[in-house]
Amino acid sequence: SDFFDSDESCLYSDRGSDGESISHKNRRLLLQKICQSVRCIGLIFGKISEKLASSMSQSCHITKIKGPILPIVVTRTLSNLSDIMLTEFSEEKDLWAKEYPFGTRSAGTQLDSLLYKSYRCLHGFTLVGQSKDATIAPIAANETTKAQYYPPESVKATVQLYRCIQRAYSKVRRSPPKA
Repeated sequence: SDFFDSDESCLYSDRGSDGESISHKNRRLLLQKICQSVRCIGLIFGKISEKLASSMSQSCHITKIKGPILPIVVTRTLSNLSDIMLTEFSEEKDLWAKEYPFGTRSAGTQLDSLLYKSYRCLHGFTLVGQSKDATIAPIAANETTKAQYYPPESVKATVQLYRCIQRAYSKVRRSPPKA
């Protein structure tokens, strides 16, 4: 049953390649590209410490206004990929879904864990389950003491943050972090 909930199960079809429709092939290819993108971001951003991610491009103008450039780019990219996964691969096309659609859940879990890290770098709070993920570099005790945190850069970014928080806390009994 793990195979059928994995991203790889979406790559196989009961019909042969001759019987597949163009849209089915395109959706399958899109899912492959999203999964590859999430894994590549995970290989890079997941292994960088928060201190390093937060200190990159300190001389950049956007850093002084909106936050460190790497976490901003990672957050924007992964949030948009999350929106695509929630709308294109589910029948409900629900951006507010509490979990990713069948066949995209393992990529969605990795995507959300990377979002947790980028939100921690930008906004200074930790979401549930973050420390359990092996793709995230552990946080050192002294990394958060000197950090500067930033509010979400736009209404859209705030909504995407809220949807990520809802997904993070939908299956646990703890409540989201309070201000």
